[in-house]
Amino acid sequence: MRPIETYYAGCRFRSRLEARWAVFFDALGITWEYEPQGFVLSNGLCYLPDFWLPGIGSTDPPASIGTWFEVKGVEASGADKEKIEMFESARLIVATGQLPDGNALGATGPDIQNLEAFFFDSRGDDGFQHGWDAPFAWCVCAKCGAVGVEFEARSERIMHDCNFGHKCYTGDHPRIAAAYLAATGARFEHGERP
Repeated sequence: MRPIETYYAGCRFRSRLEARWAVFFDALGITWEYEPQGFVLSNGLCYLPDFWLPGIGSTDPPASIGTWFEVKGVEASGADKEKIEMFESARLIVATGQLPDGNALGATGPDIQNLEAFFFDSRGDDGFQHGWDAPFAWCVCAKCGAVGVEFEARSERIMHDCNFGHKCYTGDHPRIAAAYLAATGARFEHGERP
């Protein structure tokens, strides 16, 4: 099956799933850019990540400000994984599967994990990636409200000034549930307004 191209917020998305992620980002107040830049990888393949999230950072390696976000409706294919694993620029999160509806969130995010994460850490001894790591989930700092996507929804890893000194799991934060509900409830049949 071919995905349905969808218009939202002045962008033409390749699929409704991508457009729903844009609704999710908007609902959380996350600045996003859709396919702003493509890359030629070291193996000669071209790669165009779906979203650039300039305000989403992490203190976890690699410490970064800004995150690339890739949307996959199903698990990444072998060819897609090759491109993702060759990507050597900043932090990359890969979301697989459909968005949860916001009603099934636990402290560490969706009960059915739909986020996998891949990080390239140029500081590694071998100069290559650490590999696929999950579960990552969206989280909100309980103190200042900063939003991030971190391992097990540990908001203390979000790059911001608050430091709780503990893991602070906030994958079930009401703002995240509301954003998932807005995204899954979005209807695009009649123009750009979900």
